[in-house]
Amino acid sequence: MAASDLAQTSTNPGPEQREEILAMGERLFGTGSPDFQRTLLRQVHSSLWLPSSQTPDQRKAAIRAALWALKEIVPSDAAEGLLAAQMVATHNGAMECFRRAMAEGQTFEGRDVNLKHAQRLSKTYLDQLAALDKHRGRGQQTITVKRVNVEAGGQAIVGSVQTSMTGGPAQPRAPHWRWREGRRGGVRGLRSRN
Repeated sequence: MAASDLAQTSTNPGPEQREEILAMGERLFGTGSPDFQRTLLRQVHSSLWLPSSQTPDQRKAAIRAALWALKEIVPSDAAEGLLAAQMVATHNGAMECFRRAMAEGQTFEGRDVNLKHAQRLSKTYLDQLAALDKHRGRGQQTITVKRVNVEAGGQAIVGSVQTSMTGGPAQPRAPHWRWREGRRGGVRGLRSRN
């Protein structure tokens, strides 16, 4: 469904509302290309479950909810726009599988199959969310220390160190293992606290 089609399906939008809906495309998909916007809007619309038993108001609400979800993802470029559209489709698919699994009169096998599909789609959604964070540079960063030299008289912490949320100094967690000093100040080995 193109943005212009969406504008016409809204509840009698005035000229100002129609312009707002048409301008929404760049905020939804991170690009100003009208063809790109129309294609993704059509794809997102096709991914929605809009049965004929729903009233026109229910269908419009579902479309508005999907557009709201796209808007809240705030894609900054075309790649994020594509991912945002996939995330909305994946979420809608997972929720439909959950709905079908819980339908009255559903067989055990039908429930099992739908719950498995919902689980896969939910995992896919989390993977998409991680990909979006990675693309935005907010992915989890890990530092691995391969080798540490501790000179005589030095100290080392074996365990994890966490920084405080207020930006204060790091608070070391109590290590499970401690260095043991020998009689002449040299390091003899590791000793368990237990």
